[in-house]
Amino acid sequence: MRAALLLASLATLCACGTTRSSVVDASASRTLVRGYQTGIAEAGVCAARDAGEWRAMWARHAATVVPRPDAPEIDFAHDMVVCVTLGTRPTFGYAVEIRRVFQLDETHVGVEIAETKPAPDAILPQVVTQPYHMVVTPRLAGLPVIVDGKR
Repeated sequence: MRAALLLASLATLCACGTTRSSVVDASASRTLVRGYQTGIAEAGVCAARDAGEWRAMWARHAATVVPRPDAPEIDFAHDMVVCVTLGTRPTFGYAVEIRRVFQLDETHVGVEIAETKPAPDAILPQVVTQPYHMVVTPRLAGLPVIVDGKR
């Protein structure tokens, strides 16, 4: 319950701001960064629609990297950044991919993802990971929510 409340609060904080609504072609999104180690340890989805939100998101993401890399430049007049994190996983073999970002309804942005898990009999490095994927996509209005990709 506490984790769910924290995720809801984080998503609300990250999604603040006014934007215009539109339809996004799946090919309009591009990967910004994707990997297995992030400073964002909890599972969730959030969006940055202005430079302040982006600086805060990037600072959390890069918190475990020394020296901290500069945040990539984003044109927030037209775009936003969407980040999905799976939370902490006990081994390698887990991954997440943002497949599509779209206007779900007037108040929500749908984020369709694919999650990869290791095979039950896989022999994997015992390294704690935090799989994540960040994409740049045209601006959409609303709170980002993960949707089932099997629609």
